[in-house]
Amino acid sequence: MRIDRAGRRCRRHGELVTKSTHFCKDADGGCWERRSSDRHLSRWPIRPAVPRVLQKRPFPSNLRAVIQRRPFRYPGTDEDVVRLEALLRDGLRAAGFHATGPLDVMNLACGRADESGALGKALEPMKIGFYLGIDLRPDAIAEAAARWALPSGEIEFRCGDASATDRMRQLPAFDFIFIRHQNYWHEPAVWDRLLGNALGRLKPSGLLACTSYFDREHELLVAALRTRGAALAANLRHARSRPLPDAPG
Repeated sequence: MRIDRAGRRCRRHGELVTKSTHFCKDADGGCWERRSSDRHLSRWPIRPAVPRVLQKRPFPSNLRAVIQRRPFRYPGTDEDVVRLEALLRDGLRAAGFHATGPLDVMNLACGRADESGALGKALEPMKIGFYLGIDLRPDAIAEAAARWALPSGEIEFRCGDASATDRMRQLPAFDFIFIRHQNYWHEPAVWDRLLGNALGRLKPSGLLACTSYFDREHELLVAALRTRGAALAANLRHARSRPLPDAPG
């Protein structure tokens, strides 16, 4: 055995010992790496170099979600969407909602779409492939488009009439449609049309989820959906909702 540098001899085993790393060659020609400890040497085969091959890897899990690129406009919004995420998780679990493959998701009358990140998290481990937000207000749509991104899918915020999705022929069928803070009490005719068109845009196994500010308004919403043949999969009261001092009840 040939050693490339000298060292002192171990009294116990009669081998050379140093605190450096040595490379030795056995009689059979095999190449080994010798790594010394304070007393004795250990011997490890040197692995041959493996050529590097570029491989297409999937997006990390944190890049498969909806990404927030700028902070919310108003204080308290962060806490609101955290509470909403918890409520959505409970609702999806109660409804037994599960879909395979990338989801097509639509957020109707979305405004600034502050809830987009909460929607993505609540739907996990399902992943969003296409996310569409629709609202009449161009300033709110511009803010939503600047705030949210979907690295592993397609995201779009469109200025348009959320009650007229029946006239948007290019839209796909959706796995999940969300309406936050529905306002049935204010304009029942408009909301009748919006709800009917939303149900018509669902896939056969799709789910429509709505939140309401007030109990009476929520009852009107549920009644309107039932008259259109919708089956109520879950109906949850939010125990941690934020009080509205200017609108009690």
